[in-house]
Amino acid sequence: MSNLQIAGTIFEVTSVYEAGHTLTENEAKALDQTRRENIRNNRAKFVKEAVEAGTDFEDIQAQVTAYADGYEFGAVTRGTAMDPVEKLALTLARKEIRKTLKDSGVADNPEYDKDWIAEKAVEVIETQPYFMEEAGRQIEAKQEAAKLELSL
Repeated sequence: MSNLQIAGTIFEVTSVYEAGHTLTENEAKALDQTRRENIRNNRAKFVKEAVEAGTDFEDIQAQVTAYADGYEFGAVTRGTAMDPVEKLALTLARKEIRKTLKDSGVADNPEYDKDWIAEKAVEVIETQPYFMEEAGRQIEAKQEAAKLELSL
């Protein structure tokens, strides 16, 4: 079972996929499409900056290919479906990391790109309980507010 938040309320839903699952043709097409979209989203900033810098297309293609060849769904989140608390904790951690980079004057350093921030956020929520605790408090508050709204 996994948690799924719909309109501010948490529901448990069954997980239908596991390692070794044989995909239908439609499932394979949907996963390939999602993979391409994720690769596009994750590399968009890199490609834009490389094109603007006049980088040779073949070099950009090689880097996109290398990224795509190593791409794995959920790698940043340890390959597991995130519950709402973990998702919010990662969002809070990413915001704090971006703020820290900005305050330190290094936010424009290309070394600290979206992928680096995402990986660092995973490390932060695993080592600093504040983010999971704060996310839990916020999710609980949203759930209570939704219950109140539904009872009106």
